[in-house]
Amino acid sequence: MVAYLEWPRCLLMPRHYASGLDPQETPEERMSLTGRLSNGSVPGLGIWRPKLVEIPVLRRMNQDVYEGIVAQLHGRDVPVLLPFYHFGRYPKASEPSDTTFSNGQTFEGGAGFFVSGTTALIAKKAEAGTVFVCIKKVSCGKIRPGHAFSVGWHLYQVRFVEEQDDATAKVQIRPELRDDIYIRDEVEFVRPVVMVTVVNGAAFNVEMQFGRYAAPSLQFIENTKPHVPSEGE
Repeated sequence: MVAYLEWPRCLLMPRHYASGLDPQETPEERMSLTGRLSNGSVPGLGIWRPKLVEIPVLRRMNQDVYEGIVAQLHGRDVPVLLPFYHFGRYPKASEPSDTTFSNGQTFEGGAGFFVSGTTALIAKKAEAGTVFVCIKKVSCGKIRPGHAFSVGWHLYQVRFVEEQDDATAKVQIRPELRDDIYIRDEVEFVRPVVMVTVVNGAAFNVEMQFGRYAAPSLQFIENTKPHVPSEGE
């Protein structure tokens, strides 16, 4: 059995997308989550509830992939590493690109390396539960409120920029850190992700039109457990 599944970012990209950060503003709202989060943690500054609306499932293109994911997830049994779709809104230093080995060769299938064009690292250790993050801008544009990034499999959004120059930035985030972060941990602005569990496992069941086409919509909720890397990660 797999520990989690990674959602195909492009192959199963929804027509409509909501990142779905629920502020959970009152203690009552926060407490309502304790029965559904496997670690019993009560988020204080919100929780992600991303929604994928009208995911095109086509027999000739991606139906086999979709059905394979549904079978492995078996409802809520396996968490999903879900992409955050920012549609190009991040502190871009340069455009992402593909490149080859230094000798000009590619992998056997003809693919090269993905070069993000934007690199940022954690500049100062911070403990889980805090909201201030210090970022080293190795190759990074201007960070603004609203930009999202992930560290490990946890997703955060910049709420305020406290300090910033060409080399570093101190930001206040939402929600609070789910796990301790350490110097040189990668700050992923280009392809951020969040670990989630589907709210209703039955929503994966689809009605195929003439056996060729479907457009399911899925609601997820963040898995707040600390990220423990598995072997090979």
